[in-house]
Amino acid sequence: MTASVLVLGGGVMGAATALSLAERGARVSLVDQFSPPHAQGSSHGETRAIRMAYFEHPDYVPLLRVAYARWDELAARSGERLFERCGTVVAGAPDSAVVEGVFRAARQHDLVVDDLSASQAARRWPGLVLPADYRVSFEADAGLLYAERCVDVLRRCARDSGAKLIDNVAVAGWVVSEAGVRVAFENRPAVTVDRLVITAGSWTNAALSGAGSAPRLPLRLLRRVMVWLRTGGKHHLSDGFPVFAVHGAEDAFSYGFPGLEPGVMKLARHDGGDEFSTPETRDDAIALGDVERVLAVACPILPGLTRDVVRHEACTYTSTPDGHFVVGRHADSERVVIGAGFSGHGFKLAPAIGQALADLAVDGGTELPIEFLSPARFDGSGP
Repeated sequence: MTASVLVLGGGVMGAATALSLAERGARVSLVDQFSPPHAQGSSHGETRAIRMAYFEHPDYVPLLRVAYARWDELAARSGERLFERCGTVVAGAPDSAVVEGVFRAARQHDLVVDDLSASQAARRWPGLVLPADYRVSFEADAGLLYAERCVDVLRRCARDSGAKLIDNVAVAGWVVSEAGVRVAFENRPAVTVDRLVITAGSWTNAALSGAGSAPRLPLRLLRRVMVWLRTGGKHHLSDGFPVFAVHGAEDAFSYGFPGLEPGVMKLARHDGGDEFSTPETRDDAIALGDVERVLAVACPILPGLTRDVVRHEACTYTSTPDGHFVVGRHADSERVVIGAGFSGHGFKLAPAIGQALADLAVDGGTELPIEFLSPARFDGSGP
């Protein structure tokens, strides 16, 4: 008999998990309290970066190989353009941990990454002028994903593979018994399933406490603001401008995307951010300080950038203390699997994480190399 699985949280991670489960023949329900794609969590904002030479940790690279192949497969399957291979620049001082991390991952996994000077980069991309002493990496096979389009395609493919999509339904709690996991909802009858997968983003600890136990994961909620600014420089996708990330002085870490509409580009900061206590208390309004933080690092390196804000969106980083994901089984029950704490860099990896979570739910384990992401590292029982 095929397993019944409820996936709680229908953003990019939940949708990818539901698709992997449905393709394996599981009876899947994907439940979200809103109607994805939406702007309440972390799976929105038009674009997300994707790169293979992963400065965060080389152990992500095998997972990225899976994710790259899967995004391409989903694009072919859906007929949608999901991935723009416009390349990615990562730059900083020669001793920057971020830049050194790029080349460490490239060496360890035999990846093609160009090693450029700031002057070489400026000749190649006139819209990007970096400090003269910066070291610049360029990965041609990297680029951007169309965020909402990716979520939509994952959900449609999951549905077409047999998953049931249940939107605008909030979960009130769950309890594990010998019969399975009984999940209660606020506005519909409870159900009992064989497995529960929690991919609830910033609602993760609320979902965990819904089982009657205290939250187990040390997750922080951080508000980050994405800003679309007018530019008169050569910053459009058609100009050959890449995705970029710049690790500057005092750990200032800015990033941006080539313009997808004439004269407008998206920028943000990966560092800092305002902490808030619950998802419902995130402030989505833009303040002068939000824009100034972006402009302070972007204006000196992006000739032609203006201070004219076209639009903005708030986004939530649900972050762990070490910045790495949480992917594994619940400490108290093998019937419950958790994917959380994606710390502002998880979107690109969703197809691989979804496969791993599906494996854990159905088989109790996975061949994918996720040991370093185990939740056990936070309860003292892991390596």
